[in-house]
Amino acid sequence: GGEEEEEDDLVAAMGPADAAVQESRVELARDFGERDLVCPSNLLGLFGPMLRDVCANAAGKYNDSRLRSAAILALCKFMCVSSDYCEQNLQLLFSIMVAAAEPNIRSNIVVALGDMAFRWTNLTEPWMPHMYALLRDSDVNVRHNTLTVLTHLVLNDMVKVRGQVSEMVLCLEDEDERIKDMAVLFMGEFKLKQQGMLLYNLLPDMVGRLSAAELDEGVFRRIIKFVFSFIEKAKQTDALVDKLCQRFRTTDNQRQWRDVAFCLCQLTFSEKSIAKLGEEGNLKTFADKLHDDDIYNSFVAIVGKAKKLPKSAEGKGEGRSVADEFEAKILAAREAGVAV
Repeated sequence: GGEEEEEDDLVAAMGPADAAVQESRVELARDFGERDLVCPSNLLGLFGPMLRDVCANAAGKYNDSRLRSAAILALCKFMCVSSDYCEQNLQLLFSIMVAAAEPNIRSNIVVALGDMAFRWTNLTEPWMPHMYALLRDSDVNVRHNTLTVLTHLVLNDMVKVRGQVSEMVLCLEDEDERIKDMAVLFMGEFKLKQQGMLLYNLLPDMVGRLSAAELDEGVFRRIIKFVFSFIEKAKQTDALVDKLCQRFRTTDNQRQWRDVAFCLCQLTFSEKSIAKLGEEGNLKTFADKLHDDDIYNSFVAIVGKAKKLPKSAEGKGEGRSVADEFEAKILAAREAGVAV
């Protein structure tokens, strides 16, 4: 026991130095790979142009599936080692990924792209939309591999997250149960990033993208209901009321109006947010659309939520009066719109 403790103390004492040495070795290996491993004058590097030719298959001579698979895997490994080689061949790799009839080739490429996105973030970032597109692939294994890779990259901050996260949210409705479950796990972790601010900041754009995609209405509403359940802070709800109301102005599409109204209905309202919804600036964005029964019913549901608000500490029941006031406003707007 004493010897083991002494050894542990020694390891603990030497740890930082050993870590620095290890990091230095890793950096040295990276530099070697970047400069020397696949350079044209090196034995491995001599295979670089040949790999490119076999993968491009411009003359149609290399059609054997085993040869293509091996060549594409080798190309990917070369690209993971050298940023120069990666930059030269990214367009070729994505062209192959999009056009490849074999699911295993698409799967192999997306896994390799995960490594490239980690190593050469700036090079791969402009191509990321093509990677997200594979979440809609016809082959279940390709979709599963793509979601696995993207989940790893996003949750570990290896790629910048933008509106494309809506593509990942769509996996909640995938026909494969494994993919559905993974999407649920992803959202459960994603909602925690930046203390919930990342999801909140992306939500309006996500709503816009999902609505513009003209999904089946049931699919859209199930996804929105799930995602909006993560918005719990009152300040976020207040801000989203303004942001969502402005979306009524950005489209003339009645289906998208219904989508926005449904999104508003999913928020957890307070007296303040109900009052904000009834402010003239926000009311004007949807007042002329309340002739649509579906939109009107969403706001009626909001009134129902508002009427269930607990009474204030003074017992004045201000939540109910705010609800009554808002109800009167939407009823008047509805009647005016229907009359027209």
